[in-house]
Amino acid sequence: MMSERPPVQVDADAEFYRKALAFNNLTLSYIARGAPLEQLLDRIASGFSGSYPQRALAIFLFDPQARRLQVGAAPRVAPAFLAELTALAVDDPDDWIIENSNVSDKIPAMVDYLYKRLQRRGYTERDVARMVNQERNVFAALLVALGHGDALISGLTRTYAQTAREIGRVLDPKPGGISFGIHMMIGKNHTTFLADTTINERPTSEQLAHIARETAAVARRMGHEPRVAFLSYSTFGNPSGQWLGNIRDAVALLDADDSVNFEYEGEMAPDAALNPKVMALYPFSRLSGPANVLILPGLQSANLSAKLLRELGGETTIGPLMIGSEKPVQIAPMTAIAPDVLTLAVLASALAYVTLVLLR
Repeated sequence: MMSERPPVQVDADAEFYRKALAFNNLTLSYIARGAPLEQLLDRIASGFSGSYPQRALAIFLFDPQARRLQVGAAPRVAPAFLAELTALAVDDPDDWIIENSNVSDKIPAMVDYLYKRLQRRGYTERDVARMVNQERNVFAALLVALGHGDALISGLTRTYAQTAREIGRVLDPKPGGISFGIHMMIGKNHTTFLADTTINERPTSEQLAHIARETAAVARRMGHEPRVAFLSYSTFGNPSGQWLGNIRDAVALLDADDSVNFEYEGEMAPDAALNPKVMALYPFSRLSGPANVLILPGLQSANLSAKLLRELGGETTIGPLMIGSEKPVQIAPMTAIAPDVLTLAVLASALAYVTLVLLR
């Protein structure tokens, strides 16, 4: 015997939206604490509002009754939520759109798009329809893929690897490239970029060279002149080993590329890349100072290094930053707190701004 669904309580809905707004208000308070961040957000916002005044915004909310994250709760903003947005002086609250994967009119186009991608990978159309309706990362990625959104922030409730797999069913890497992750380690007097810390388990020499180029570009866009070191247990062949070929071949690929405009060297141990006294033992090294971009040979060493430095080194860690997707995507780890999510949102928004406004 099936019981009827209890009627929706207006007061419960109002309380739900009030709590959601309280969280949003807390997030906004972090923006207000730093002028540089506020200026960046203002620039992004003004760029979008000027060029894309009708741009839709998807909102992700936690449903305390279902105990899961949902893409919205209704096709339109509830009156109580709208009133609170107005009270917070949100510009054009009527333009806010909440997408619900259960009732969205975009579902047929999403299923058609994704089925064409996955029909030769063992998925039936029914599988795809279920995926679109029930997997929030797939639904959100399809919003971005079909042009209804500009960037995607996910994570928190699922592991990084699972979230990346689900988004990867919808979005590809940029043509000719690969997706990979960067951790930024920020100390008192230095900022260091580590890659690839999240995606590629055993990168080839071509992939290592690509990761080096792209990470150097990220470092330069953030105001740092890149000095790239390809790390290994071996420093210029000492000690010798059978797993050095990929690293040496990656360096050779950069040697043969006349467009490379940053310092790089390898293979080398971390002390030979970072410690000036040890660096002095190798006067032939092409690095003019300690490396600030570290390319690690595999995912195990890269991910372990990033997490060990975060837990034991006492340095501020930003990331992982996802680089190389065809659309701006960032995945927050399950341990992320509000400032971490905000940082990833700013990065994704900046990438969307560059893609949609500056490069159009």
